[in-house]
Amino acid sequence: LFKHTETVQIEGITDTRNAPSIRLLERAGMCRHQTIDSTFRGEPCREHVYVITRSEWEGKHSNSKF
Repeated sequence: LFKHTETVQIEGITDTRNAPSIRLLERAGMCRHQTIDSTFRGEPCREHVYVITRSEWEGKHSNSKF
């Protein structure tokens, strides 16, 4: 997304109990930004918000050709 657009930041949100999604977001280089109370299908839940900025992504990919 950063390679093909002018996007500045990407956010990923997942339920705190969803371990596979958490691992995926972390493997993608995203960092946990905050944990929030939310509602999903009418039920209360907690969600982690993961973020990666363009500059963070570029720093991780500076040795590659993207």
